[in-house]
Amino acid sequence: KLIEGIEAGEDFHVLTARDAFPQFKKAETIVVTGKWKGQEVSEDDKKLWVTRYKNIRTDSKTANFALVYQRTVTALAAQLNKSVEWTQEFMDKFFDNYPELKQMIEASKQMAWKDGKIQLPNGRLRRFPRVHEKQISQRNKQAREAFNFLPQGMAAYITRKAMRKIHQDFRKEKIRGGIINIVYDSIMSCCKIEDVNRAAKIMVKRMLEPYEIMDRRIFSIE
Repeated sequence: KLIEGIEAGEDFHVLTARDAFPQFKKAETIVVTGKWKGQEVSEDDKKLWVTRYKNIRTDSKTANFALVYQRTVTALAAQLNKSVEWTQEFMDKFFDNYPELKQMIEASKQMAWKDGKIQLPNGRLRRFPRVHEKQISQRNKQAREAFNFLPQGMAAYITRKAMRKIHQDFRKEKIRGGIINIVYDSIMSCCKIEDVNRAAKIMVKRMLEPYEIMDRRIFSIE
């Protein structure tokens, strides 16, 4: 379901917001159409709903990352300023919507506990030597890191591949500028203002490109 939504051009954080935050659908309708229940919304009210839309999407993004990286219900409740009961219900609904994601998380934990290591499709290997520690908190920490290694490791692989091709394309197309920094899976570049549109097209193309170890493109960029 998640992959299908992304491939259809949906925003993952918007998908979650629609399910979890009751006011989001109203905010989205007003932002997109300027109307609510067939009535025009004033410009002042629309500005308020645009702000609300952005704030709810930000909360949704926070929740998505927290759940994928397995924060506890109490930690996420504090981060969202919600009750533990509301947050637990939200978490249950999230994984009901994406059961394969939950299965993947559990499978990675089992692999780490059994083998003490996780290997990515590109061959990169990470060992988890403390996964059998007597201290439960250490075991759980290693299990969380085992799953986190999958998206983070693959994102790093894709980013490095894209970075190399972006650099080559910039030189080929005589873009007056270059890559200045990498932060996680974000690539930052600087160029002459006259070259911005061409540079942006190159970066989008290379970041969205499916690479040899991927059977399909299942990601998007902002």
